[in-house]
Amino acid sequence: MNTVKLGQRNTRQREILQQIFAKAPGPLGVRKLLELAQAEIGKIGIATVYRTVRLLEESKEIRPVTLPDGEIQWESSDRGHHHHFVCRKCSTVTDFAGCPVHIHTESLPKGFVVDSHELTLVGLCADCSATATRTTRPKPTRRGV
Repeated sequence: MNTVKLGQRNTRQREILQQIFAKAPGPLGVRKLLELAQAEIGKIGIATVYRTVRLLEESKEIRPVTLPDGEIQWESSDRGHHHHFVCRKCSTVTDFAGCPVHIHTESLPKGFVVDSHELTLVGLCADCSATATRTTRPKPTRRGV
């Protein structure tokens, strides 16, 4: 993922963002990218992140992912076919492999041709699910008191 268009410099900021996308377990929004990049190199601004995301998208190194709430995040384009899981509590987005979708062509409107699909499951991630289980367990009662 180290493509540079003619006339573009391969900056340290761009390299860091490319590395972040390569390591990410799922799509990332601009604020999360900024947070991760600042942890790596310190000084980087939100405008640089937006500009770099635009350049990486134009060069097809990353692709946009539109979440159910309309938010757009980005992920590496080399991930292959996969889907996403969104935690409704902490908003973490994670990739999951495989495809549970089987399209029954006979149920499509006449003449309709499917060329792609996206699936986003929404629920609780492992961390939030564990927290919810711990906080919703009934407290033991003492009998005979």
